[in-house]
Amino acid sequence: MKKSIILALLIVVIVVGWLLSGLWQGSDQLPVSQGTGSGVATSAEPPQASLPRVRVRSITAERTPQEIILLGTTEAKRKVSLRAQTKGVVKKILVRRGESVKQGEVLVMLAPDDRLARLREAKALLEQRQIEFEAATSLSKKNLRSQIALSEAGALLNAAKANLERIRVDIDRTEIRAPFDGVVDQRLWSLVIT
Repeated sequence: MKKSIILALLIVVIVVGWLLSGLWQGSDQLPVSQGTGSGVATSAEPPQASLPRVRVRSITAERTPQEIILLGTTEAKRKVSLRAQTKGVVKKILVRRGESVKQGEVLVMLAPDDRLARLREAKALLEQRQIEFEAATSLSKKNLRSQIALSEAGALLNAAKANLERIRVDIDRTEIRAPFDGVVDQRLWSLVIT
């Protein structure tokens, strides 16, 4: 036979013999006494050998706070550098660094300068051009005014409307607004001298 088979059989015989040796030990074991759970044995016989002492403690489940510490950096999803779309002097800064802003919220106001006076002037001119156009239309219907004069009055009326709209847009641009919800990261406002 091969050496490996003989060695395997020898190991099996030793293991089986060791397991069976536990059955032949008889009277040298201590009897087990039934307890009431109070820690005091109910049998009147004193123990034959000194048993190890055991401490018992009742434990209940408790929540353990878990903490995870992560190191890293954050980056903004969107960034924008805001600039005034019109000329002017910064009148009022309404936000501070680190402040949350909502979309459309006014961040900086520029001084209106003469824009309000120009708005009143444009409204008056529009009113005048409207009256001139209505008069030219009335005279043109009676054939007292040429078609060219009517077209000219219409063009002047449209120019007055465009001028009024341009001034309104310029006034609206004196308020720099947040284009989306976010947080003010840097304040780089400065006075503009023109």
